[in-house]
Amino acid sequence: MKAAILAAGRGERLSRAGVGVEKPLVPIGGKPLIARIIEAAASVGVTQAACVVNQMSVRLYDYLSTTAWPLSMKVVRKTTENSLESFTCLAPSLGGEPFLLFTVDAVFRLSALARFLVGVRCLGNGRGVLALTRFMDDERPLRIDIGADHKVRGVDVDAGASPYVTAGFYYFEPSVLDLLTDARTEGLDSLRKFFRFLSLRGYPLYGVRVSKTIDVDRPKDIEAAEEYVRGLRGASL
Repeated sequence: MKAAILAAGRGERLSRAGVGVEKPLVPIGGKPLIARIIEAAASVGVTQAACVVNQMSVRLYDYLSTTAWPLSMKVVRKTTENSLESFTCLAPSLGGEPFLLFTVDAVFRLSALARFLVGVRCLGNGRGVLALTRFMDDERPLRIDIGADHKVRGVDVDAGASPYVTAGFYYFEPSVLDLLTDARTEGLDSLRKFFRFLSLRGYPLYGVRVSKTIDVDRPKDIEAAEEYVRGLRGASL
């Protein structure tokens, strides 16, 4: 299994607030966000990862390039305009086998990722599976509506008042890469819109519930993530 990590965002809200490092290098529990994602991927059997970083993110590129990781790491340097462009940049590295897709700013239990993959295997017929959580502390959460069979029934504006939101990590089979060109041709510019596009196209998209995850976008999210990680110490991660 492979992994794709989106780490090309500028992290402007954090930098404006005076956070002095690039967002993927923000330490949570003494470990940079990007390292937490890479180690989580390796813990569930990922052997190859591809990560896209902003061309201006020199410290991040150097960190990724000089650290000994527990998997094979490819770093793509490109300043992208949006998350869907970032995903598209990594597509050439993802063919041939299923992959996990991560946003770099998600903080979660290692056990949540392992249990998510158990859920993926139990579904059997899902070519795309979104990790979903009930924890909602985002300015614009991406709501997902699922049925009793876990099939996605609505994304974003089509999800109504669903209590589930995306958790920052996802499973896809390589067939999803074939739809990226169509999505970009239609002018889509985010994962949010791409997931809705997949749902409306009838792509076999499912959701699996996981425990709390925190999306680190603002200074208060760093504090919340630190508190969350402290609470996990001594417990099952």
